[in-house]
Amino acid sequence: RSSQYYDDSDPARSFIENAFRETMVDMSDMYVFNESPEENNGIRVTRRAGCTPQFSGDCLDLNFSQFDAEVNREIARTGPETISFTVGLMPQALSSRPNDPGFPYYAPADYNEWQDVVRRAVEHIKTGWGGRFAGASYLSLTEPDSDTYWLGTIDEFVSVYVHTWRGVKAADPNAKVGAPMTMTGNAPDMTNFITKLGVHNRNPAPADRVTLDEIVWQDYNWNQDEKLSPEVDFIRNLLPEHGFSANTPSVLIGWNNWGNG
Repeated sequence: RSSQYYDDSDPARSFIENAFRETMVDMSDMYVFNESPEENNGIRVTRRAGCTPQFSGDCLDLNFSQFDAEVNREIARTGPETISFTVGLMPQALSSRPNDPGFPYYAPADYNEWQDVVRRAVEHIKTGWGGRFAGASYLSLTEPDSDTYWLGTIDEFVSVYVHTWRGVKAADPNAKVGAPMTMTGNAPDMTNFITKLGVHNRNPAPADRVTLDEIVWQDYNWNQDEKLSPEVDFIRNLLPEHGFSANTPSVLIGWNNWGNG
């Protein structure tokens, strides 16, 4: 996510951009919605005057200009063949806590409204840029096991995933949707998320069932001690217990190599 964390004058930005080119990494990642004061480079969602937080396609306007400009900058700077997208953070107009400074890290006030906004956003991404992002990967909300990027409950986190999945797939059936981006592969909330999503899928109505196209996680303290392999095995063993394939792609989206100099 180099384009989101460094301004143009920061030498670290140039370092990361060059690293992308030199290592021929062909993927980058961007937020779809991002209203943080520091960045503010996602799709802007505003509610029309007089509209209440209840589902209505007439209530919300989406402004794509800042997001489109950021995608174009990312393509120009790093030249990735593919950009994956993180659907969080929750726009203020949709958040169940719009007046809380942590509004991006809460569930939506109305899940159907959120689902429709996701659909509209993904339709825009799929049809833009000559179709290069058709079938892209979308990550739902992140880090349910932290108090930084998620301030709701694990049940709300699962509900957001379900409605994000529906919105993404309605716009682009070939897109991939992943979660939960826990801070380790064997975190308790990895188990909680997969377990609760499996319970949701046992609903008798087939239309209510969702897929888990990618299982996404991090580990920032592995220090070359072969910690990652057991975490991969943990996830692979857990998935089929709850109705998901053991061969679900496991995406380590954040890692480090600290401690050995």
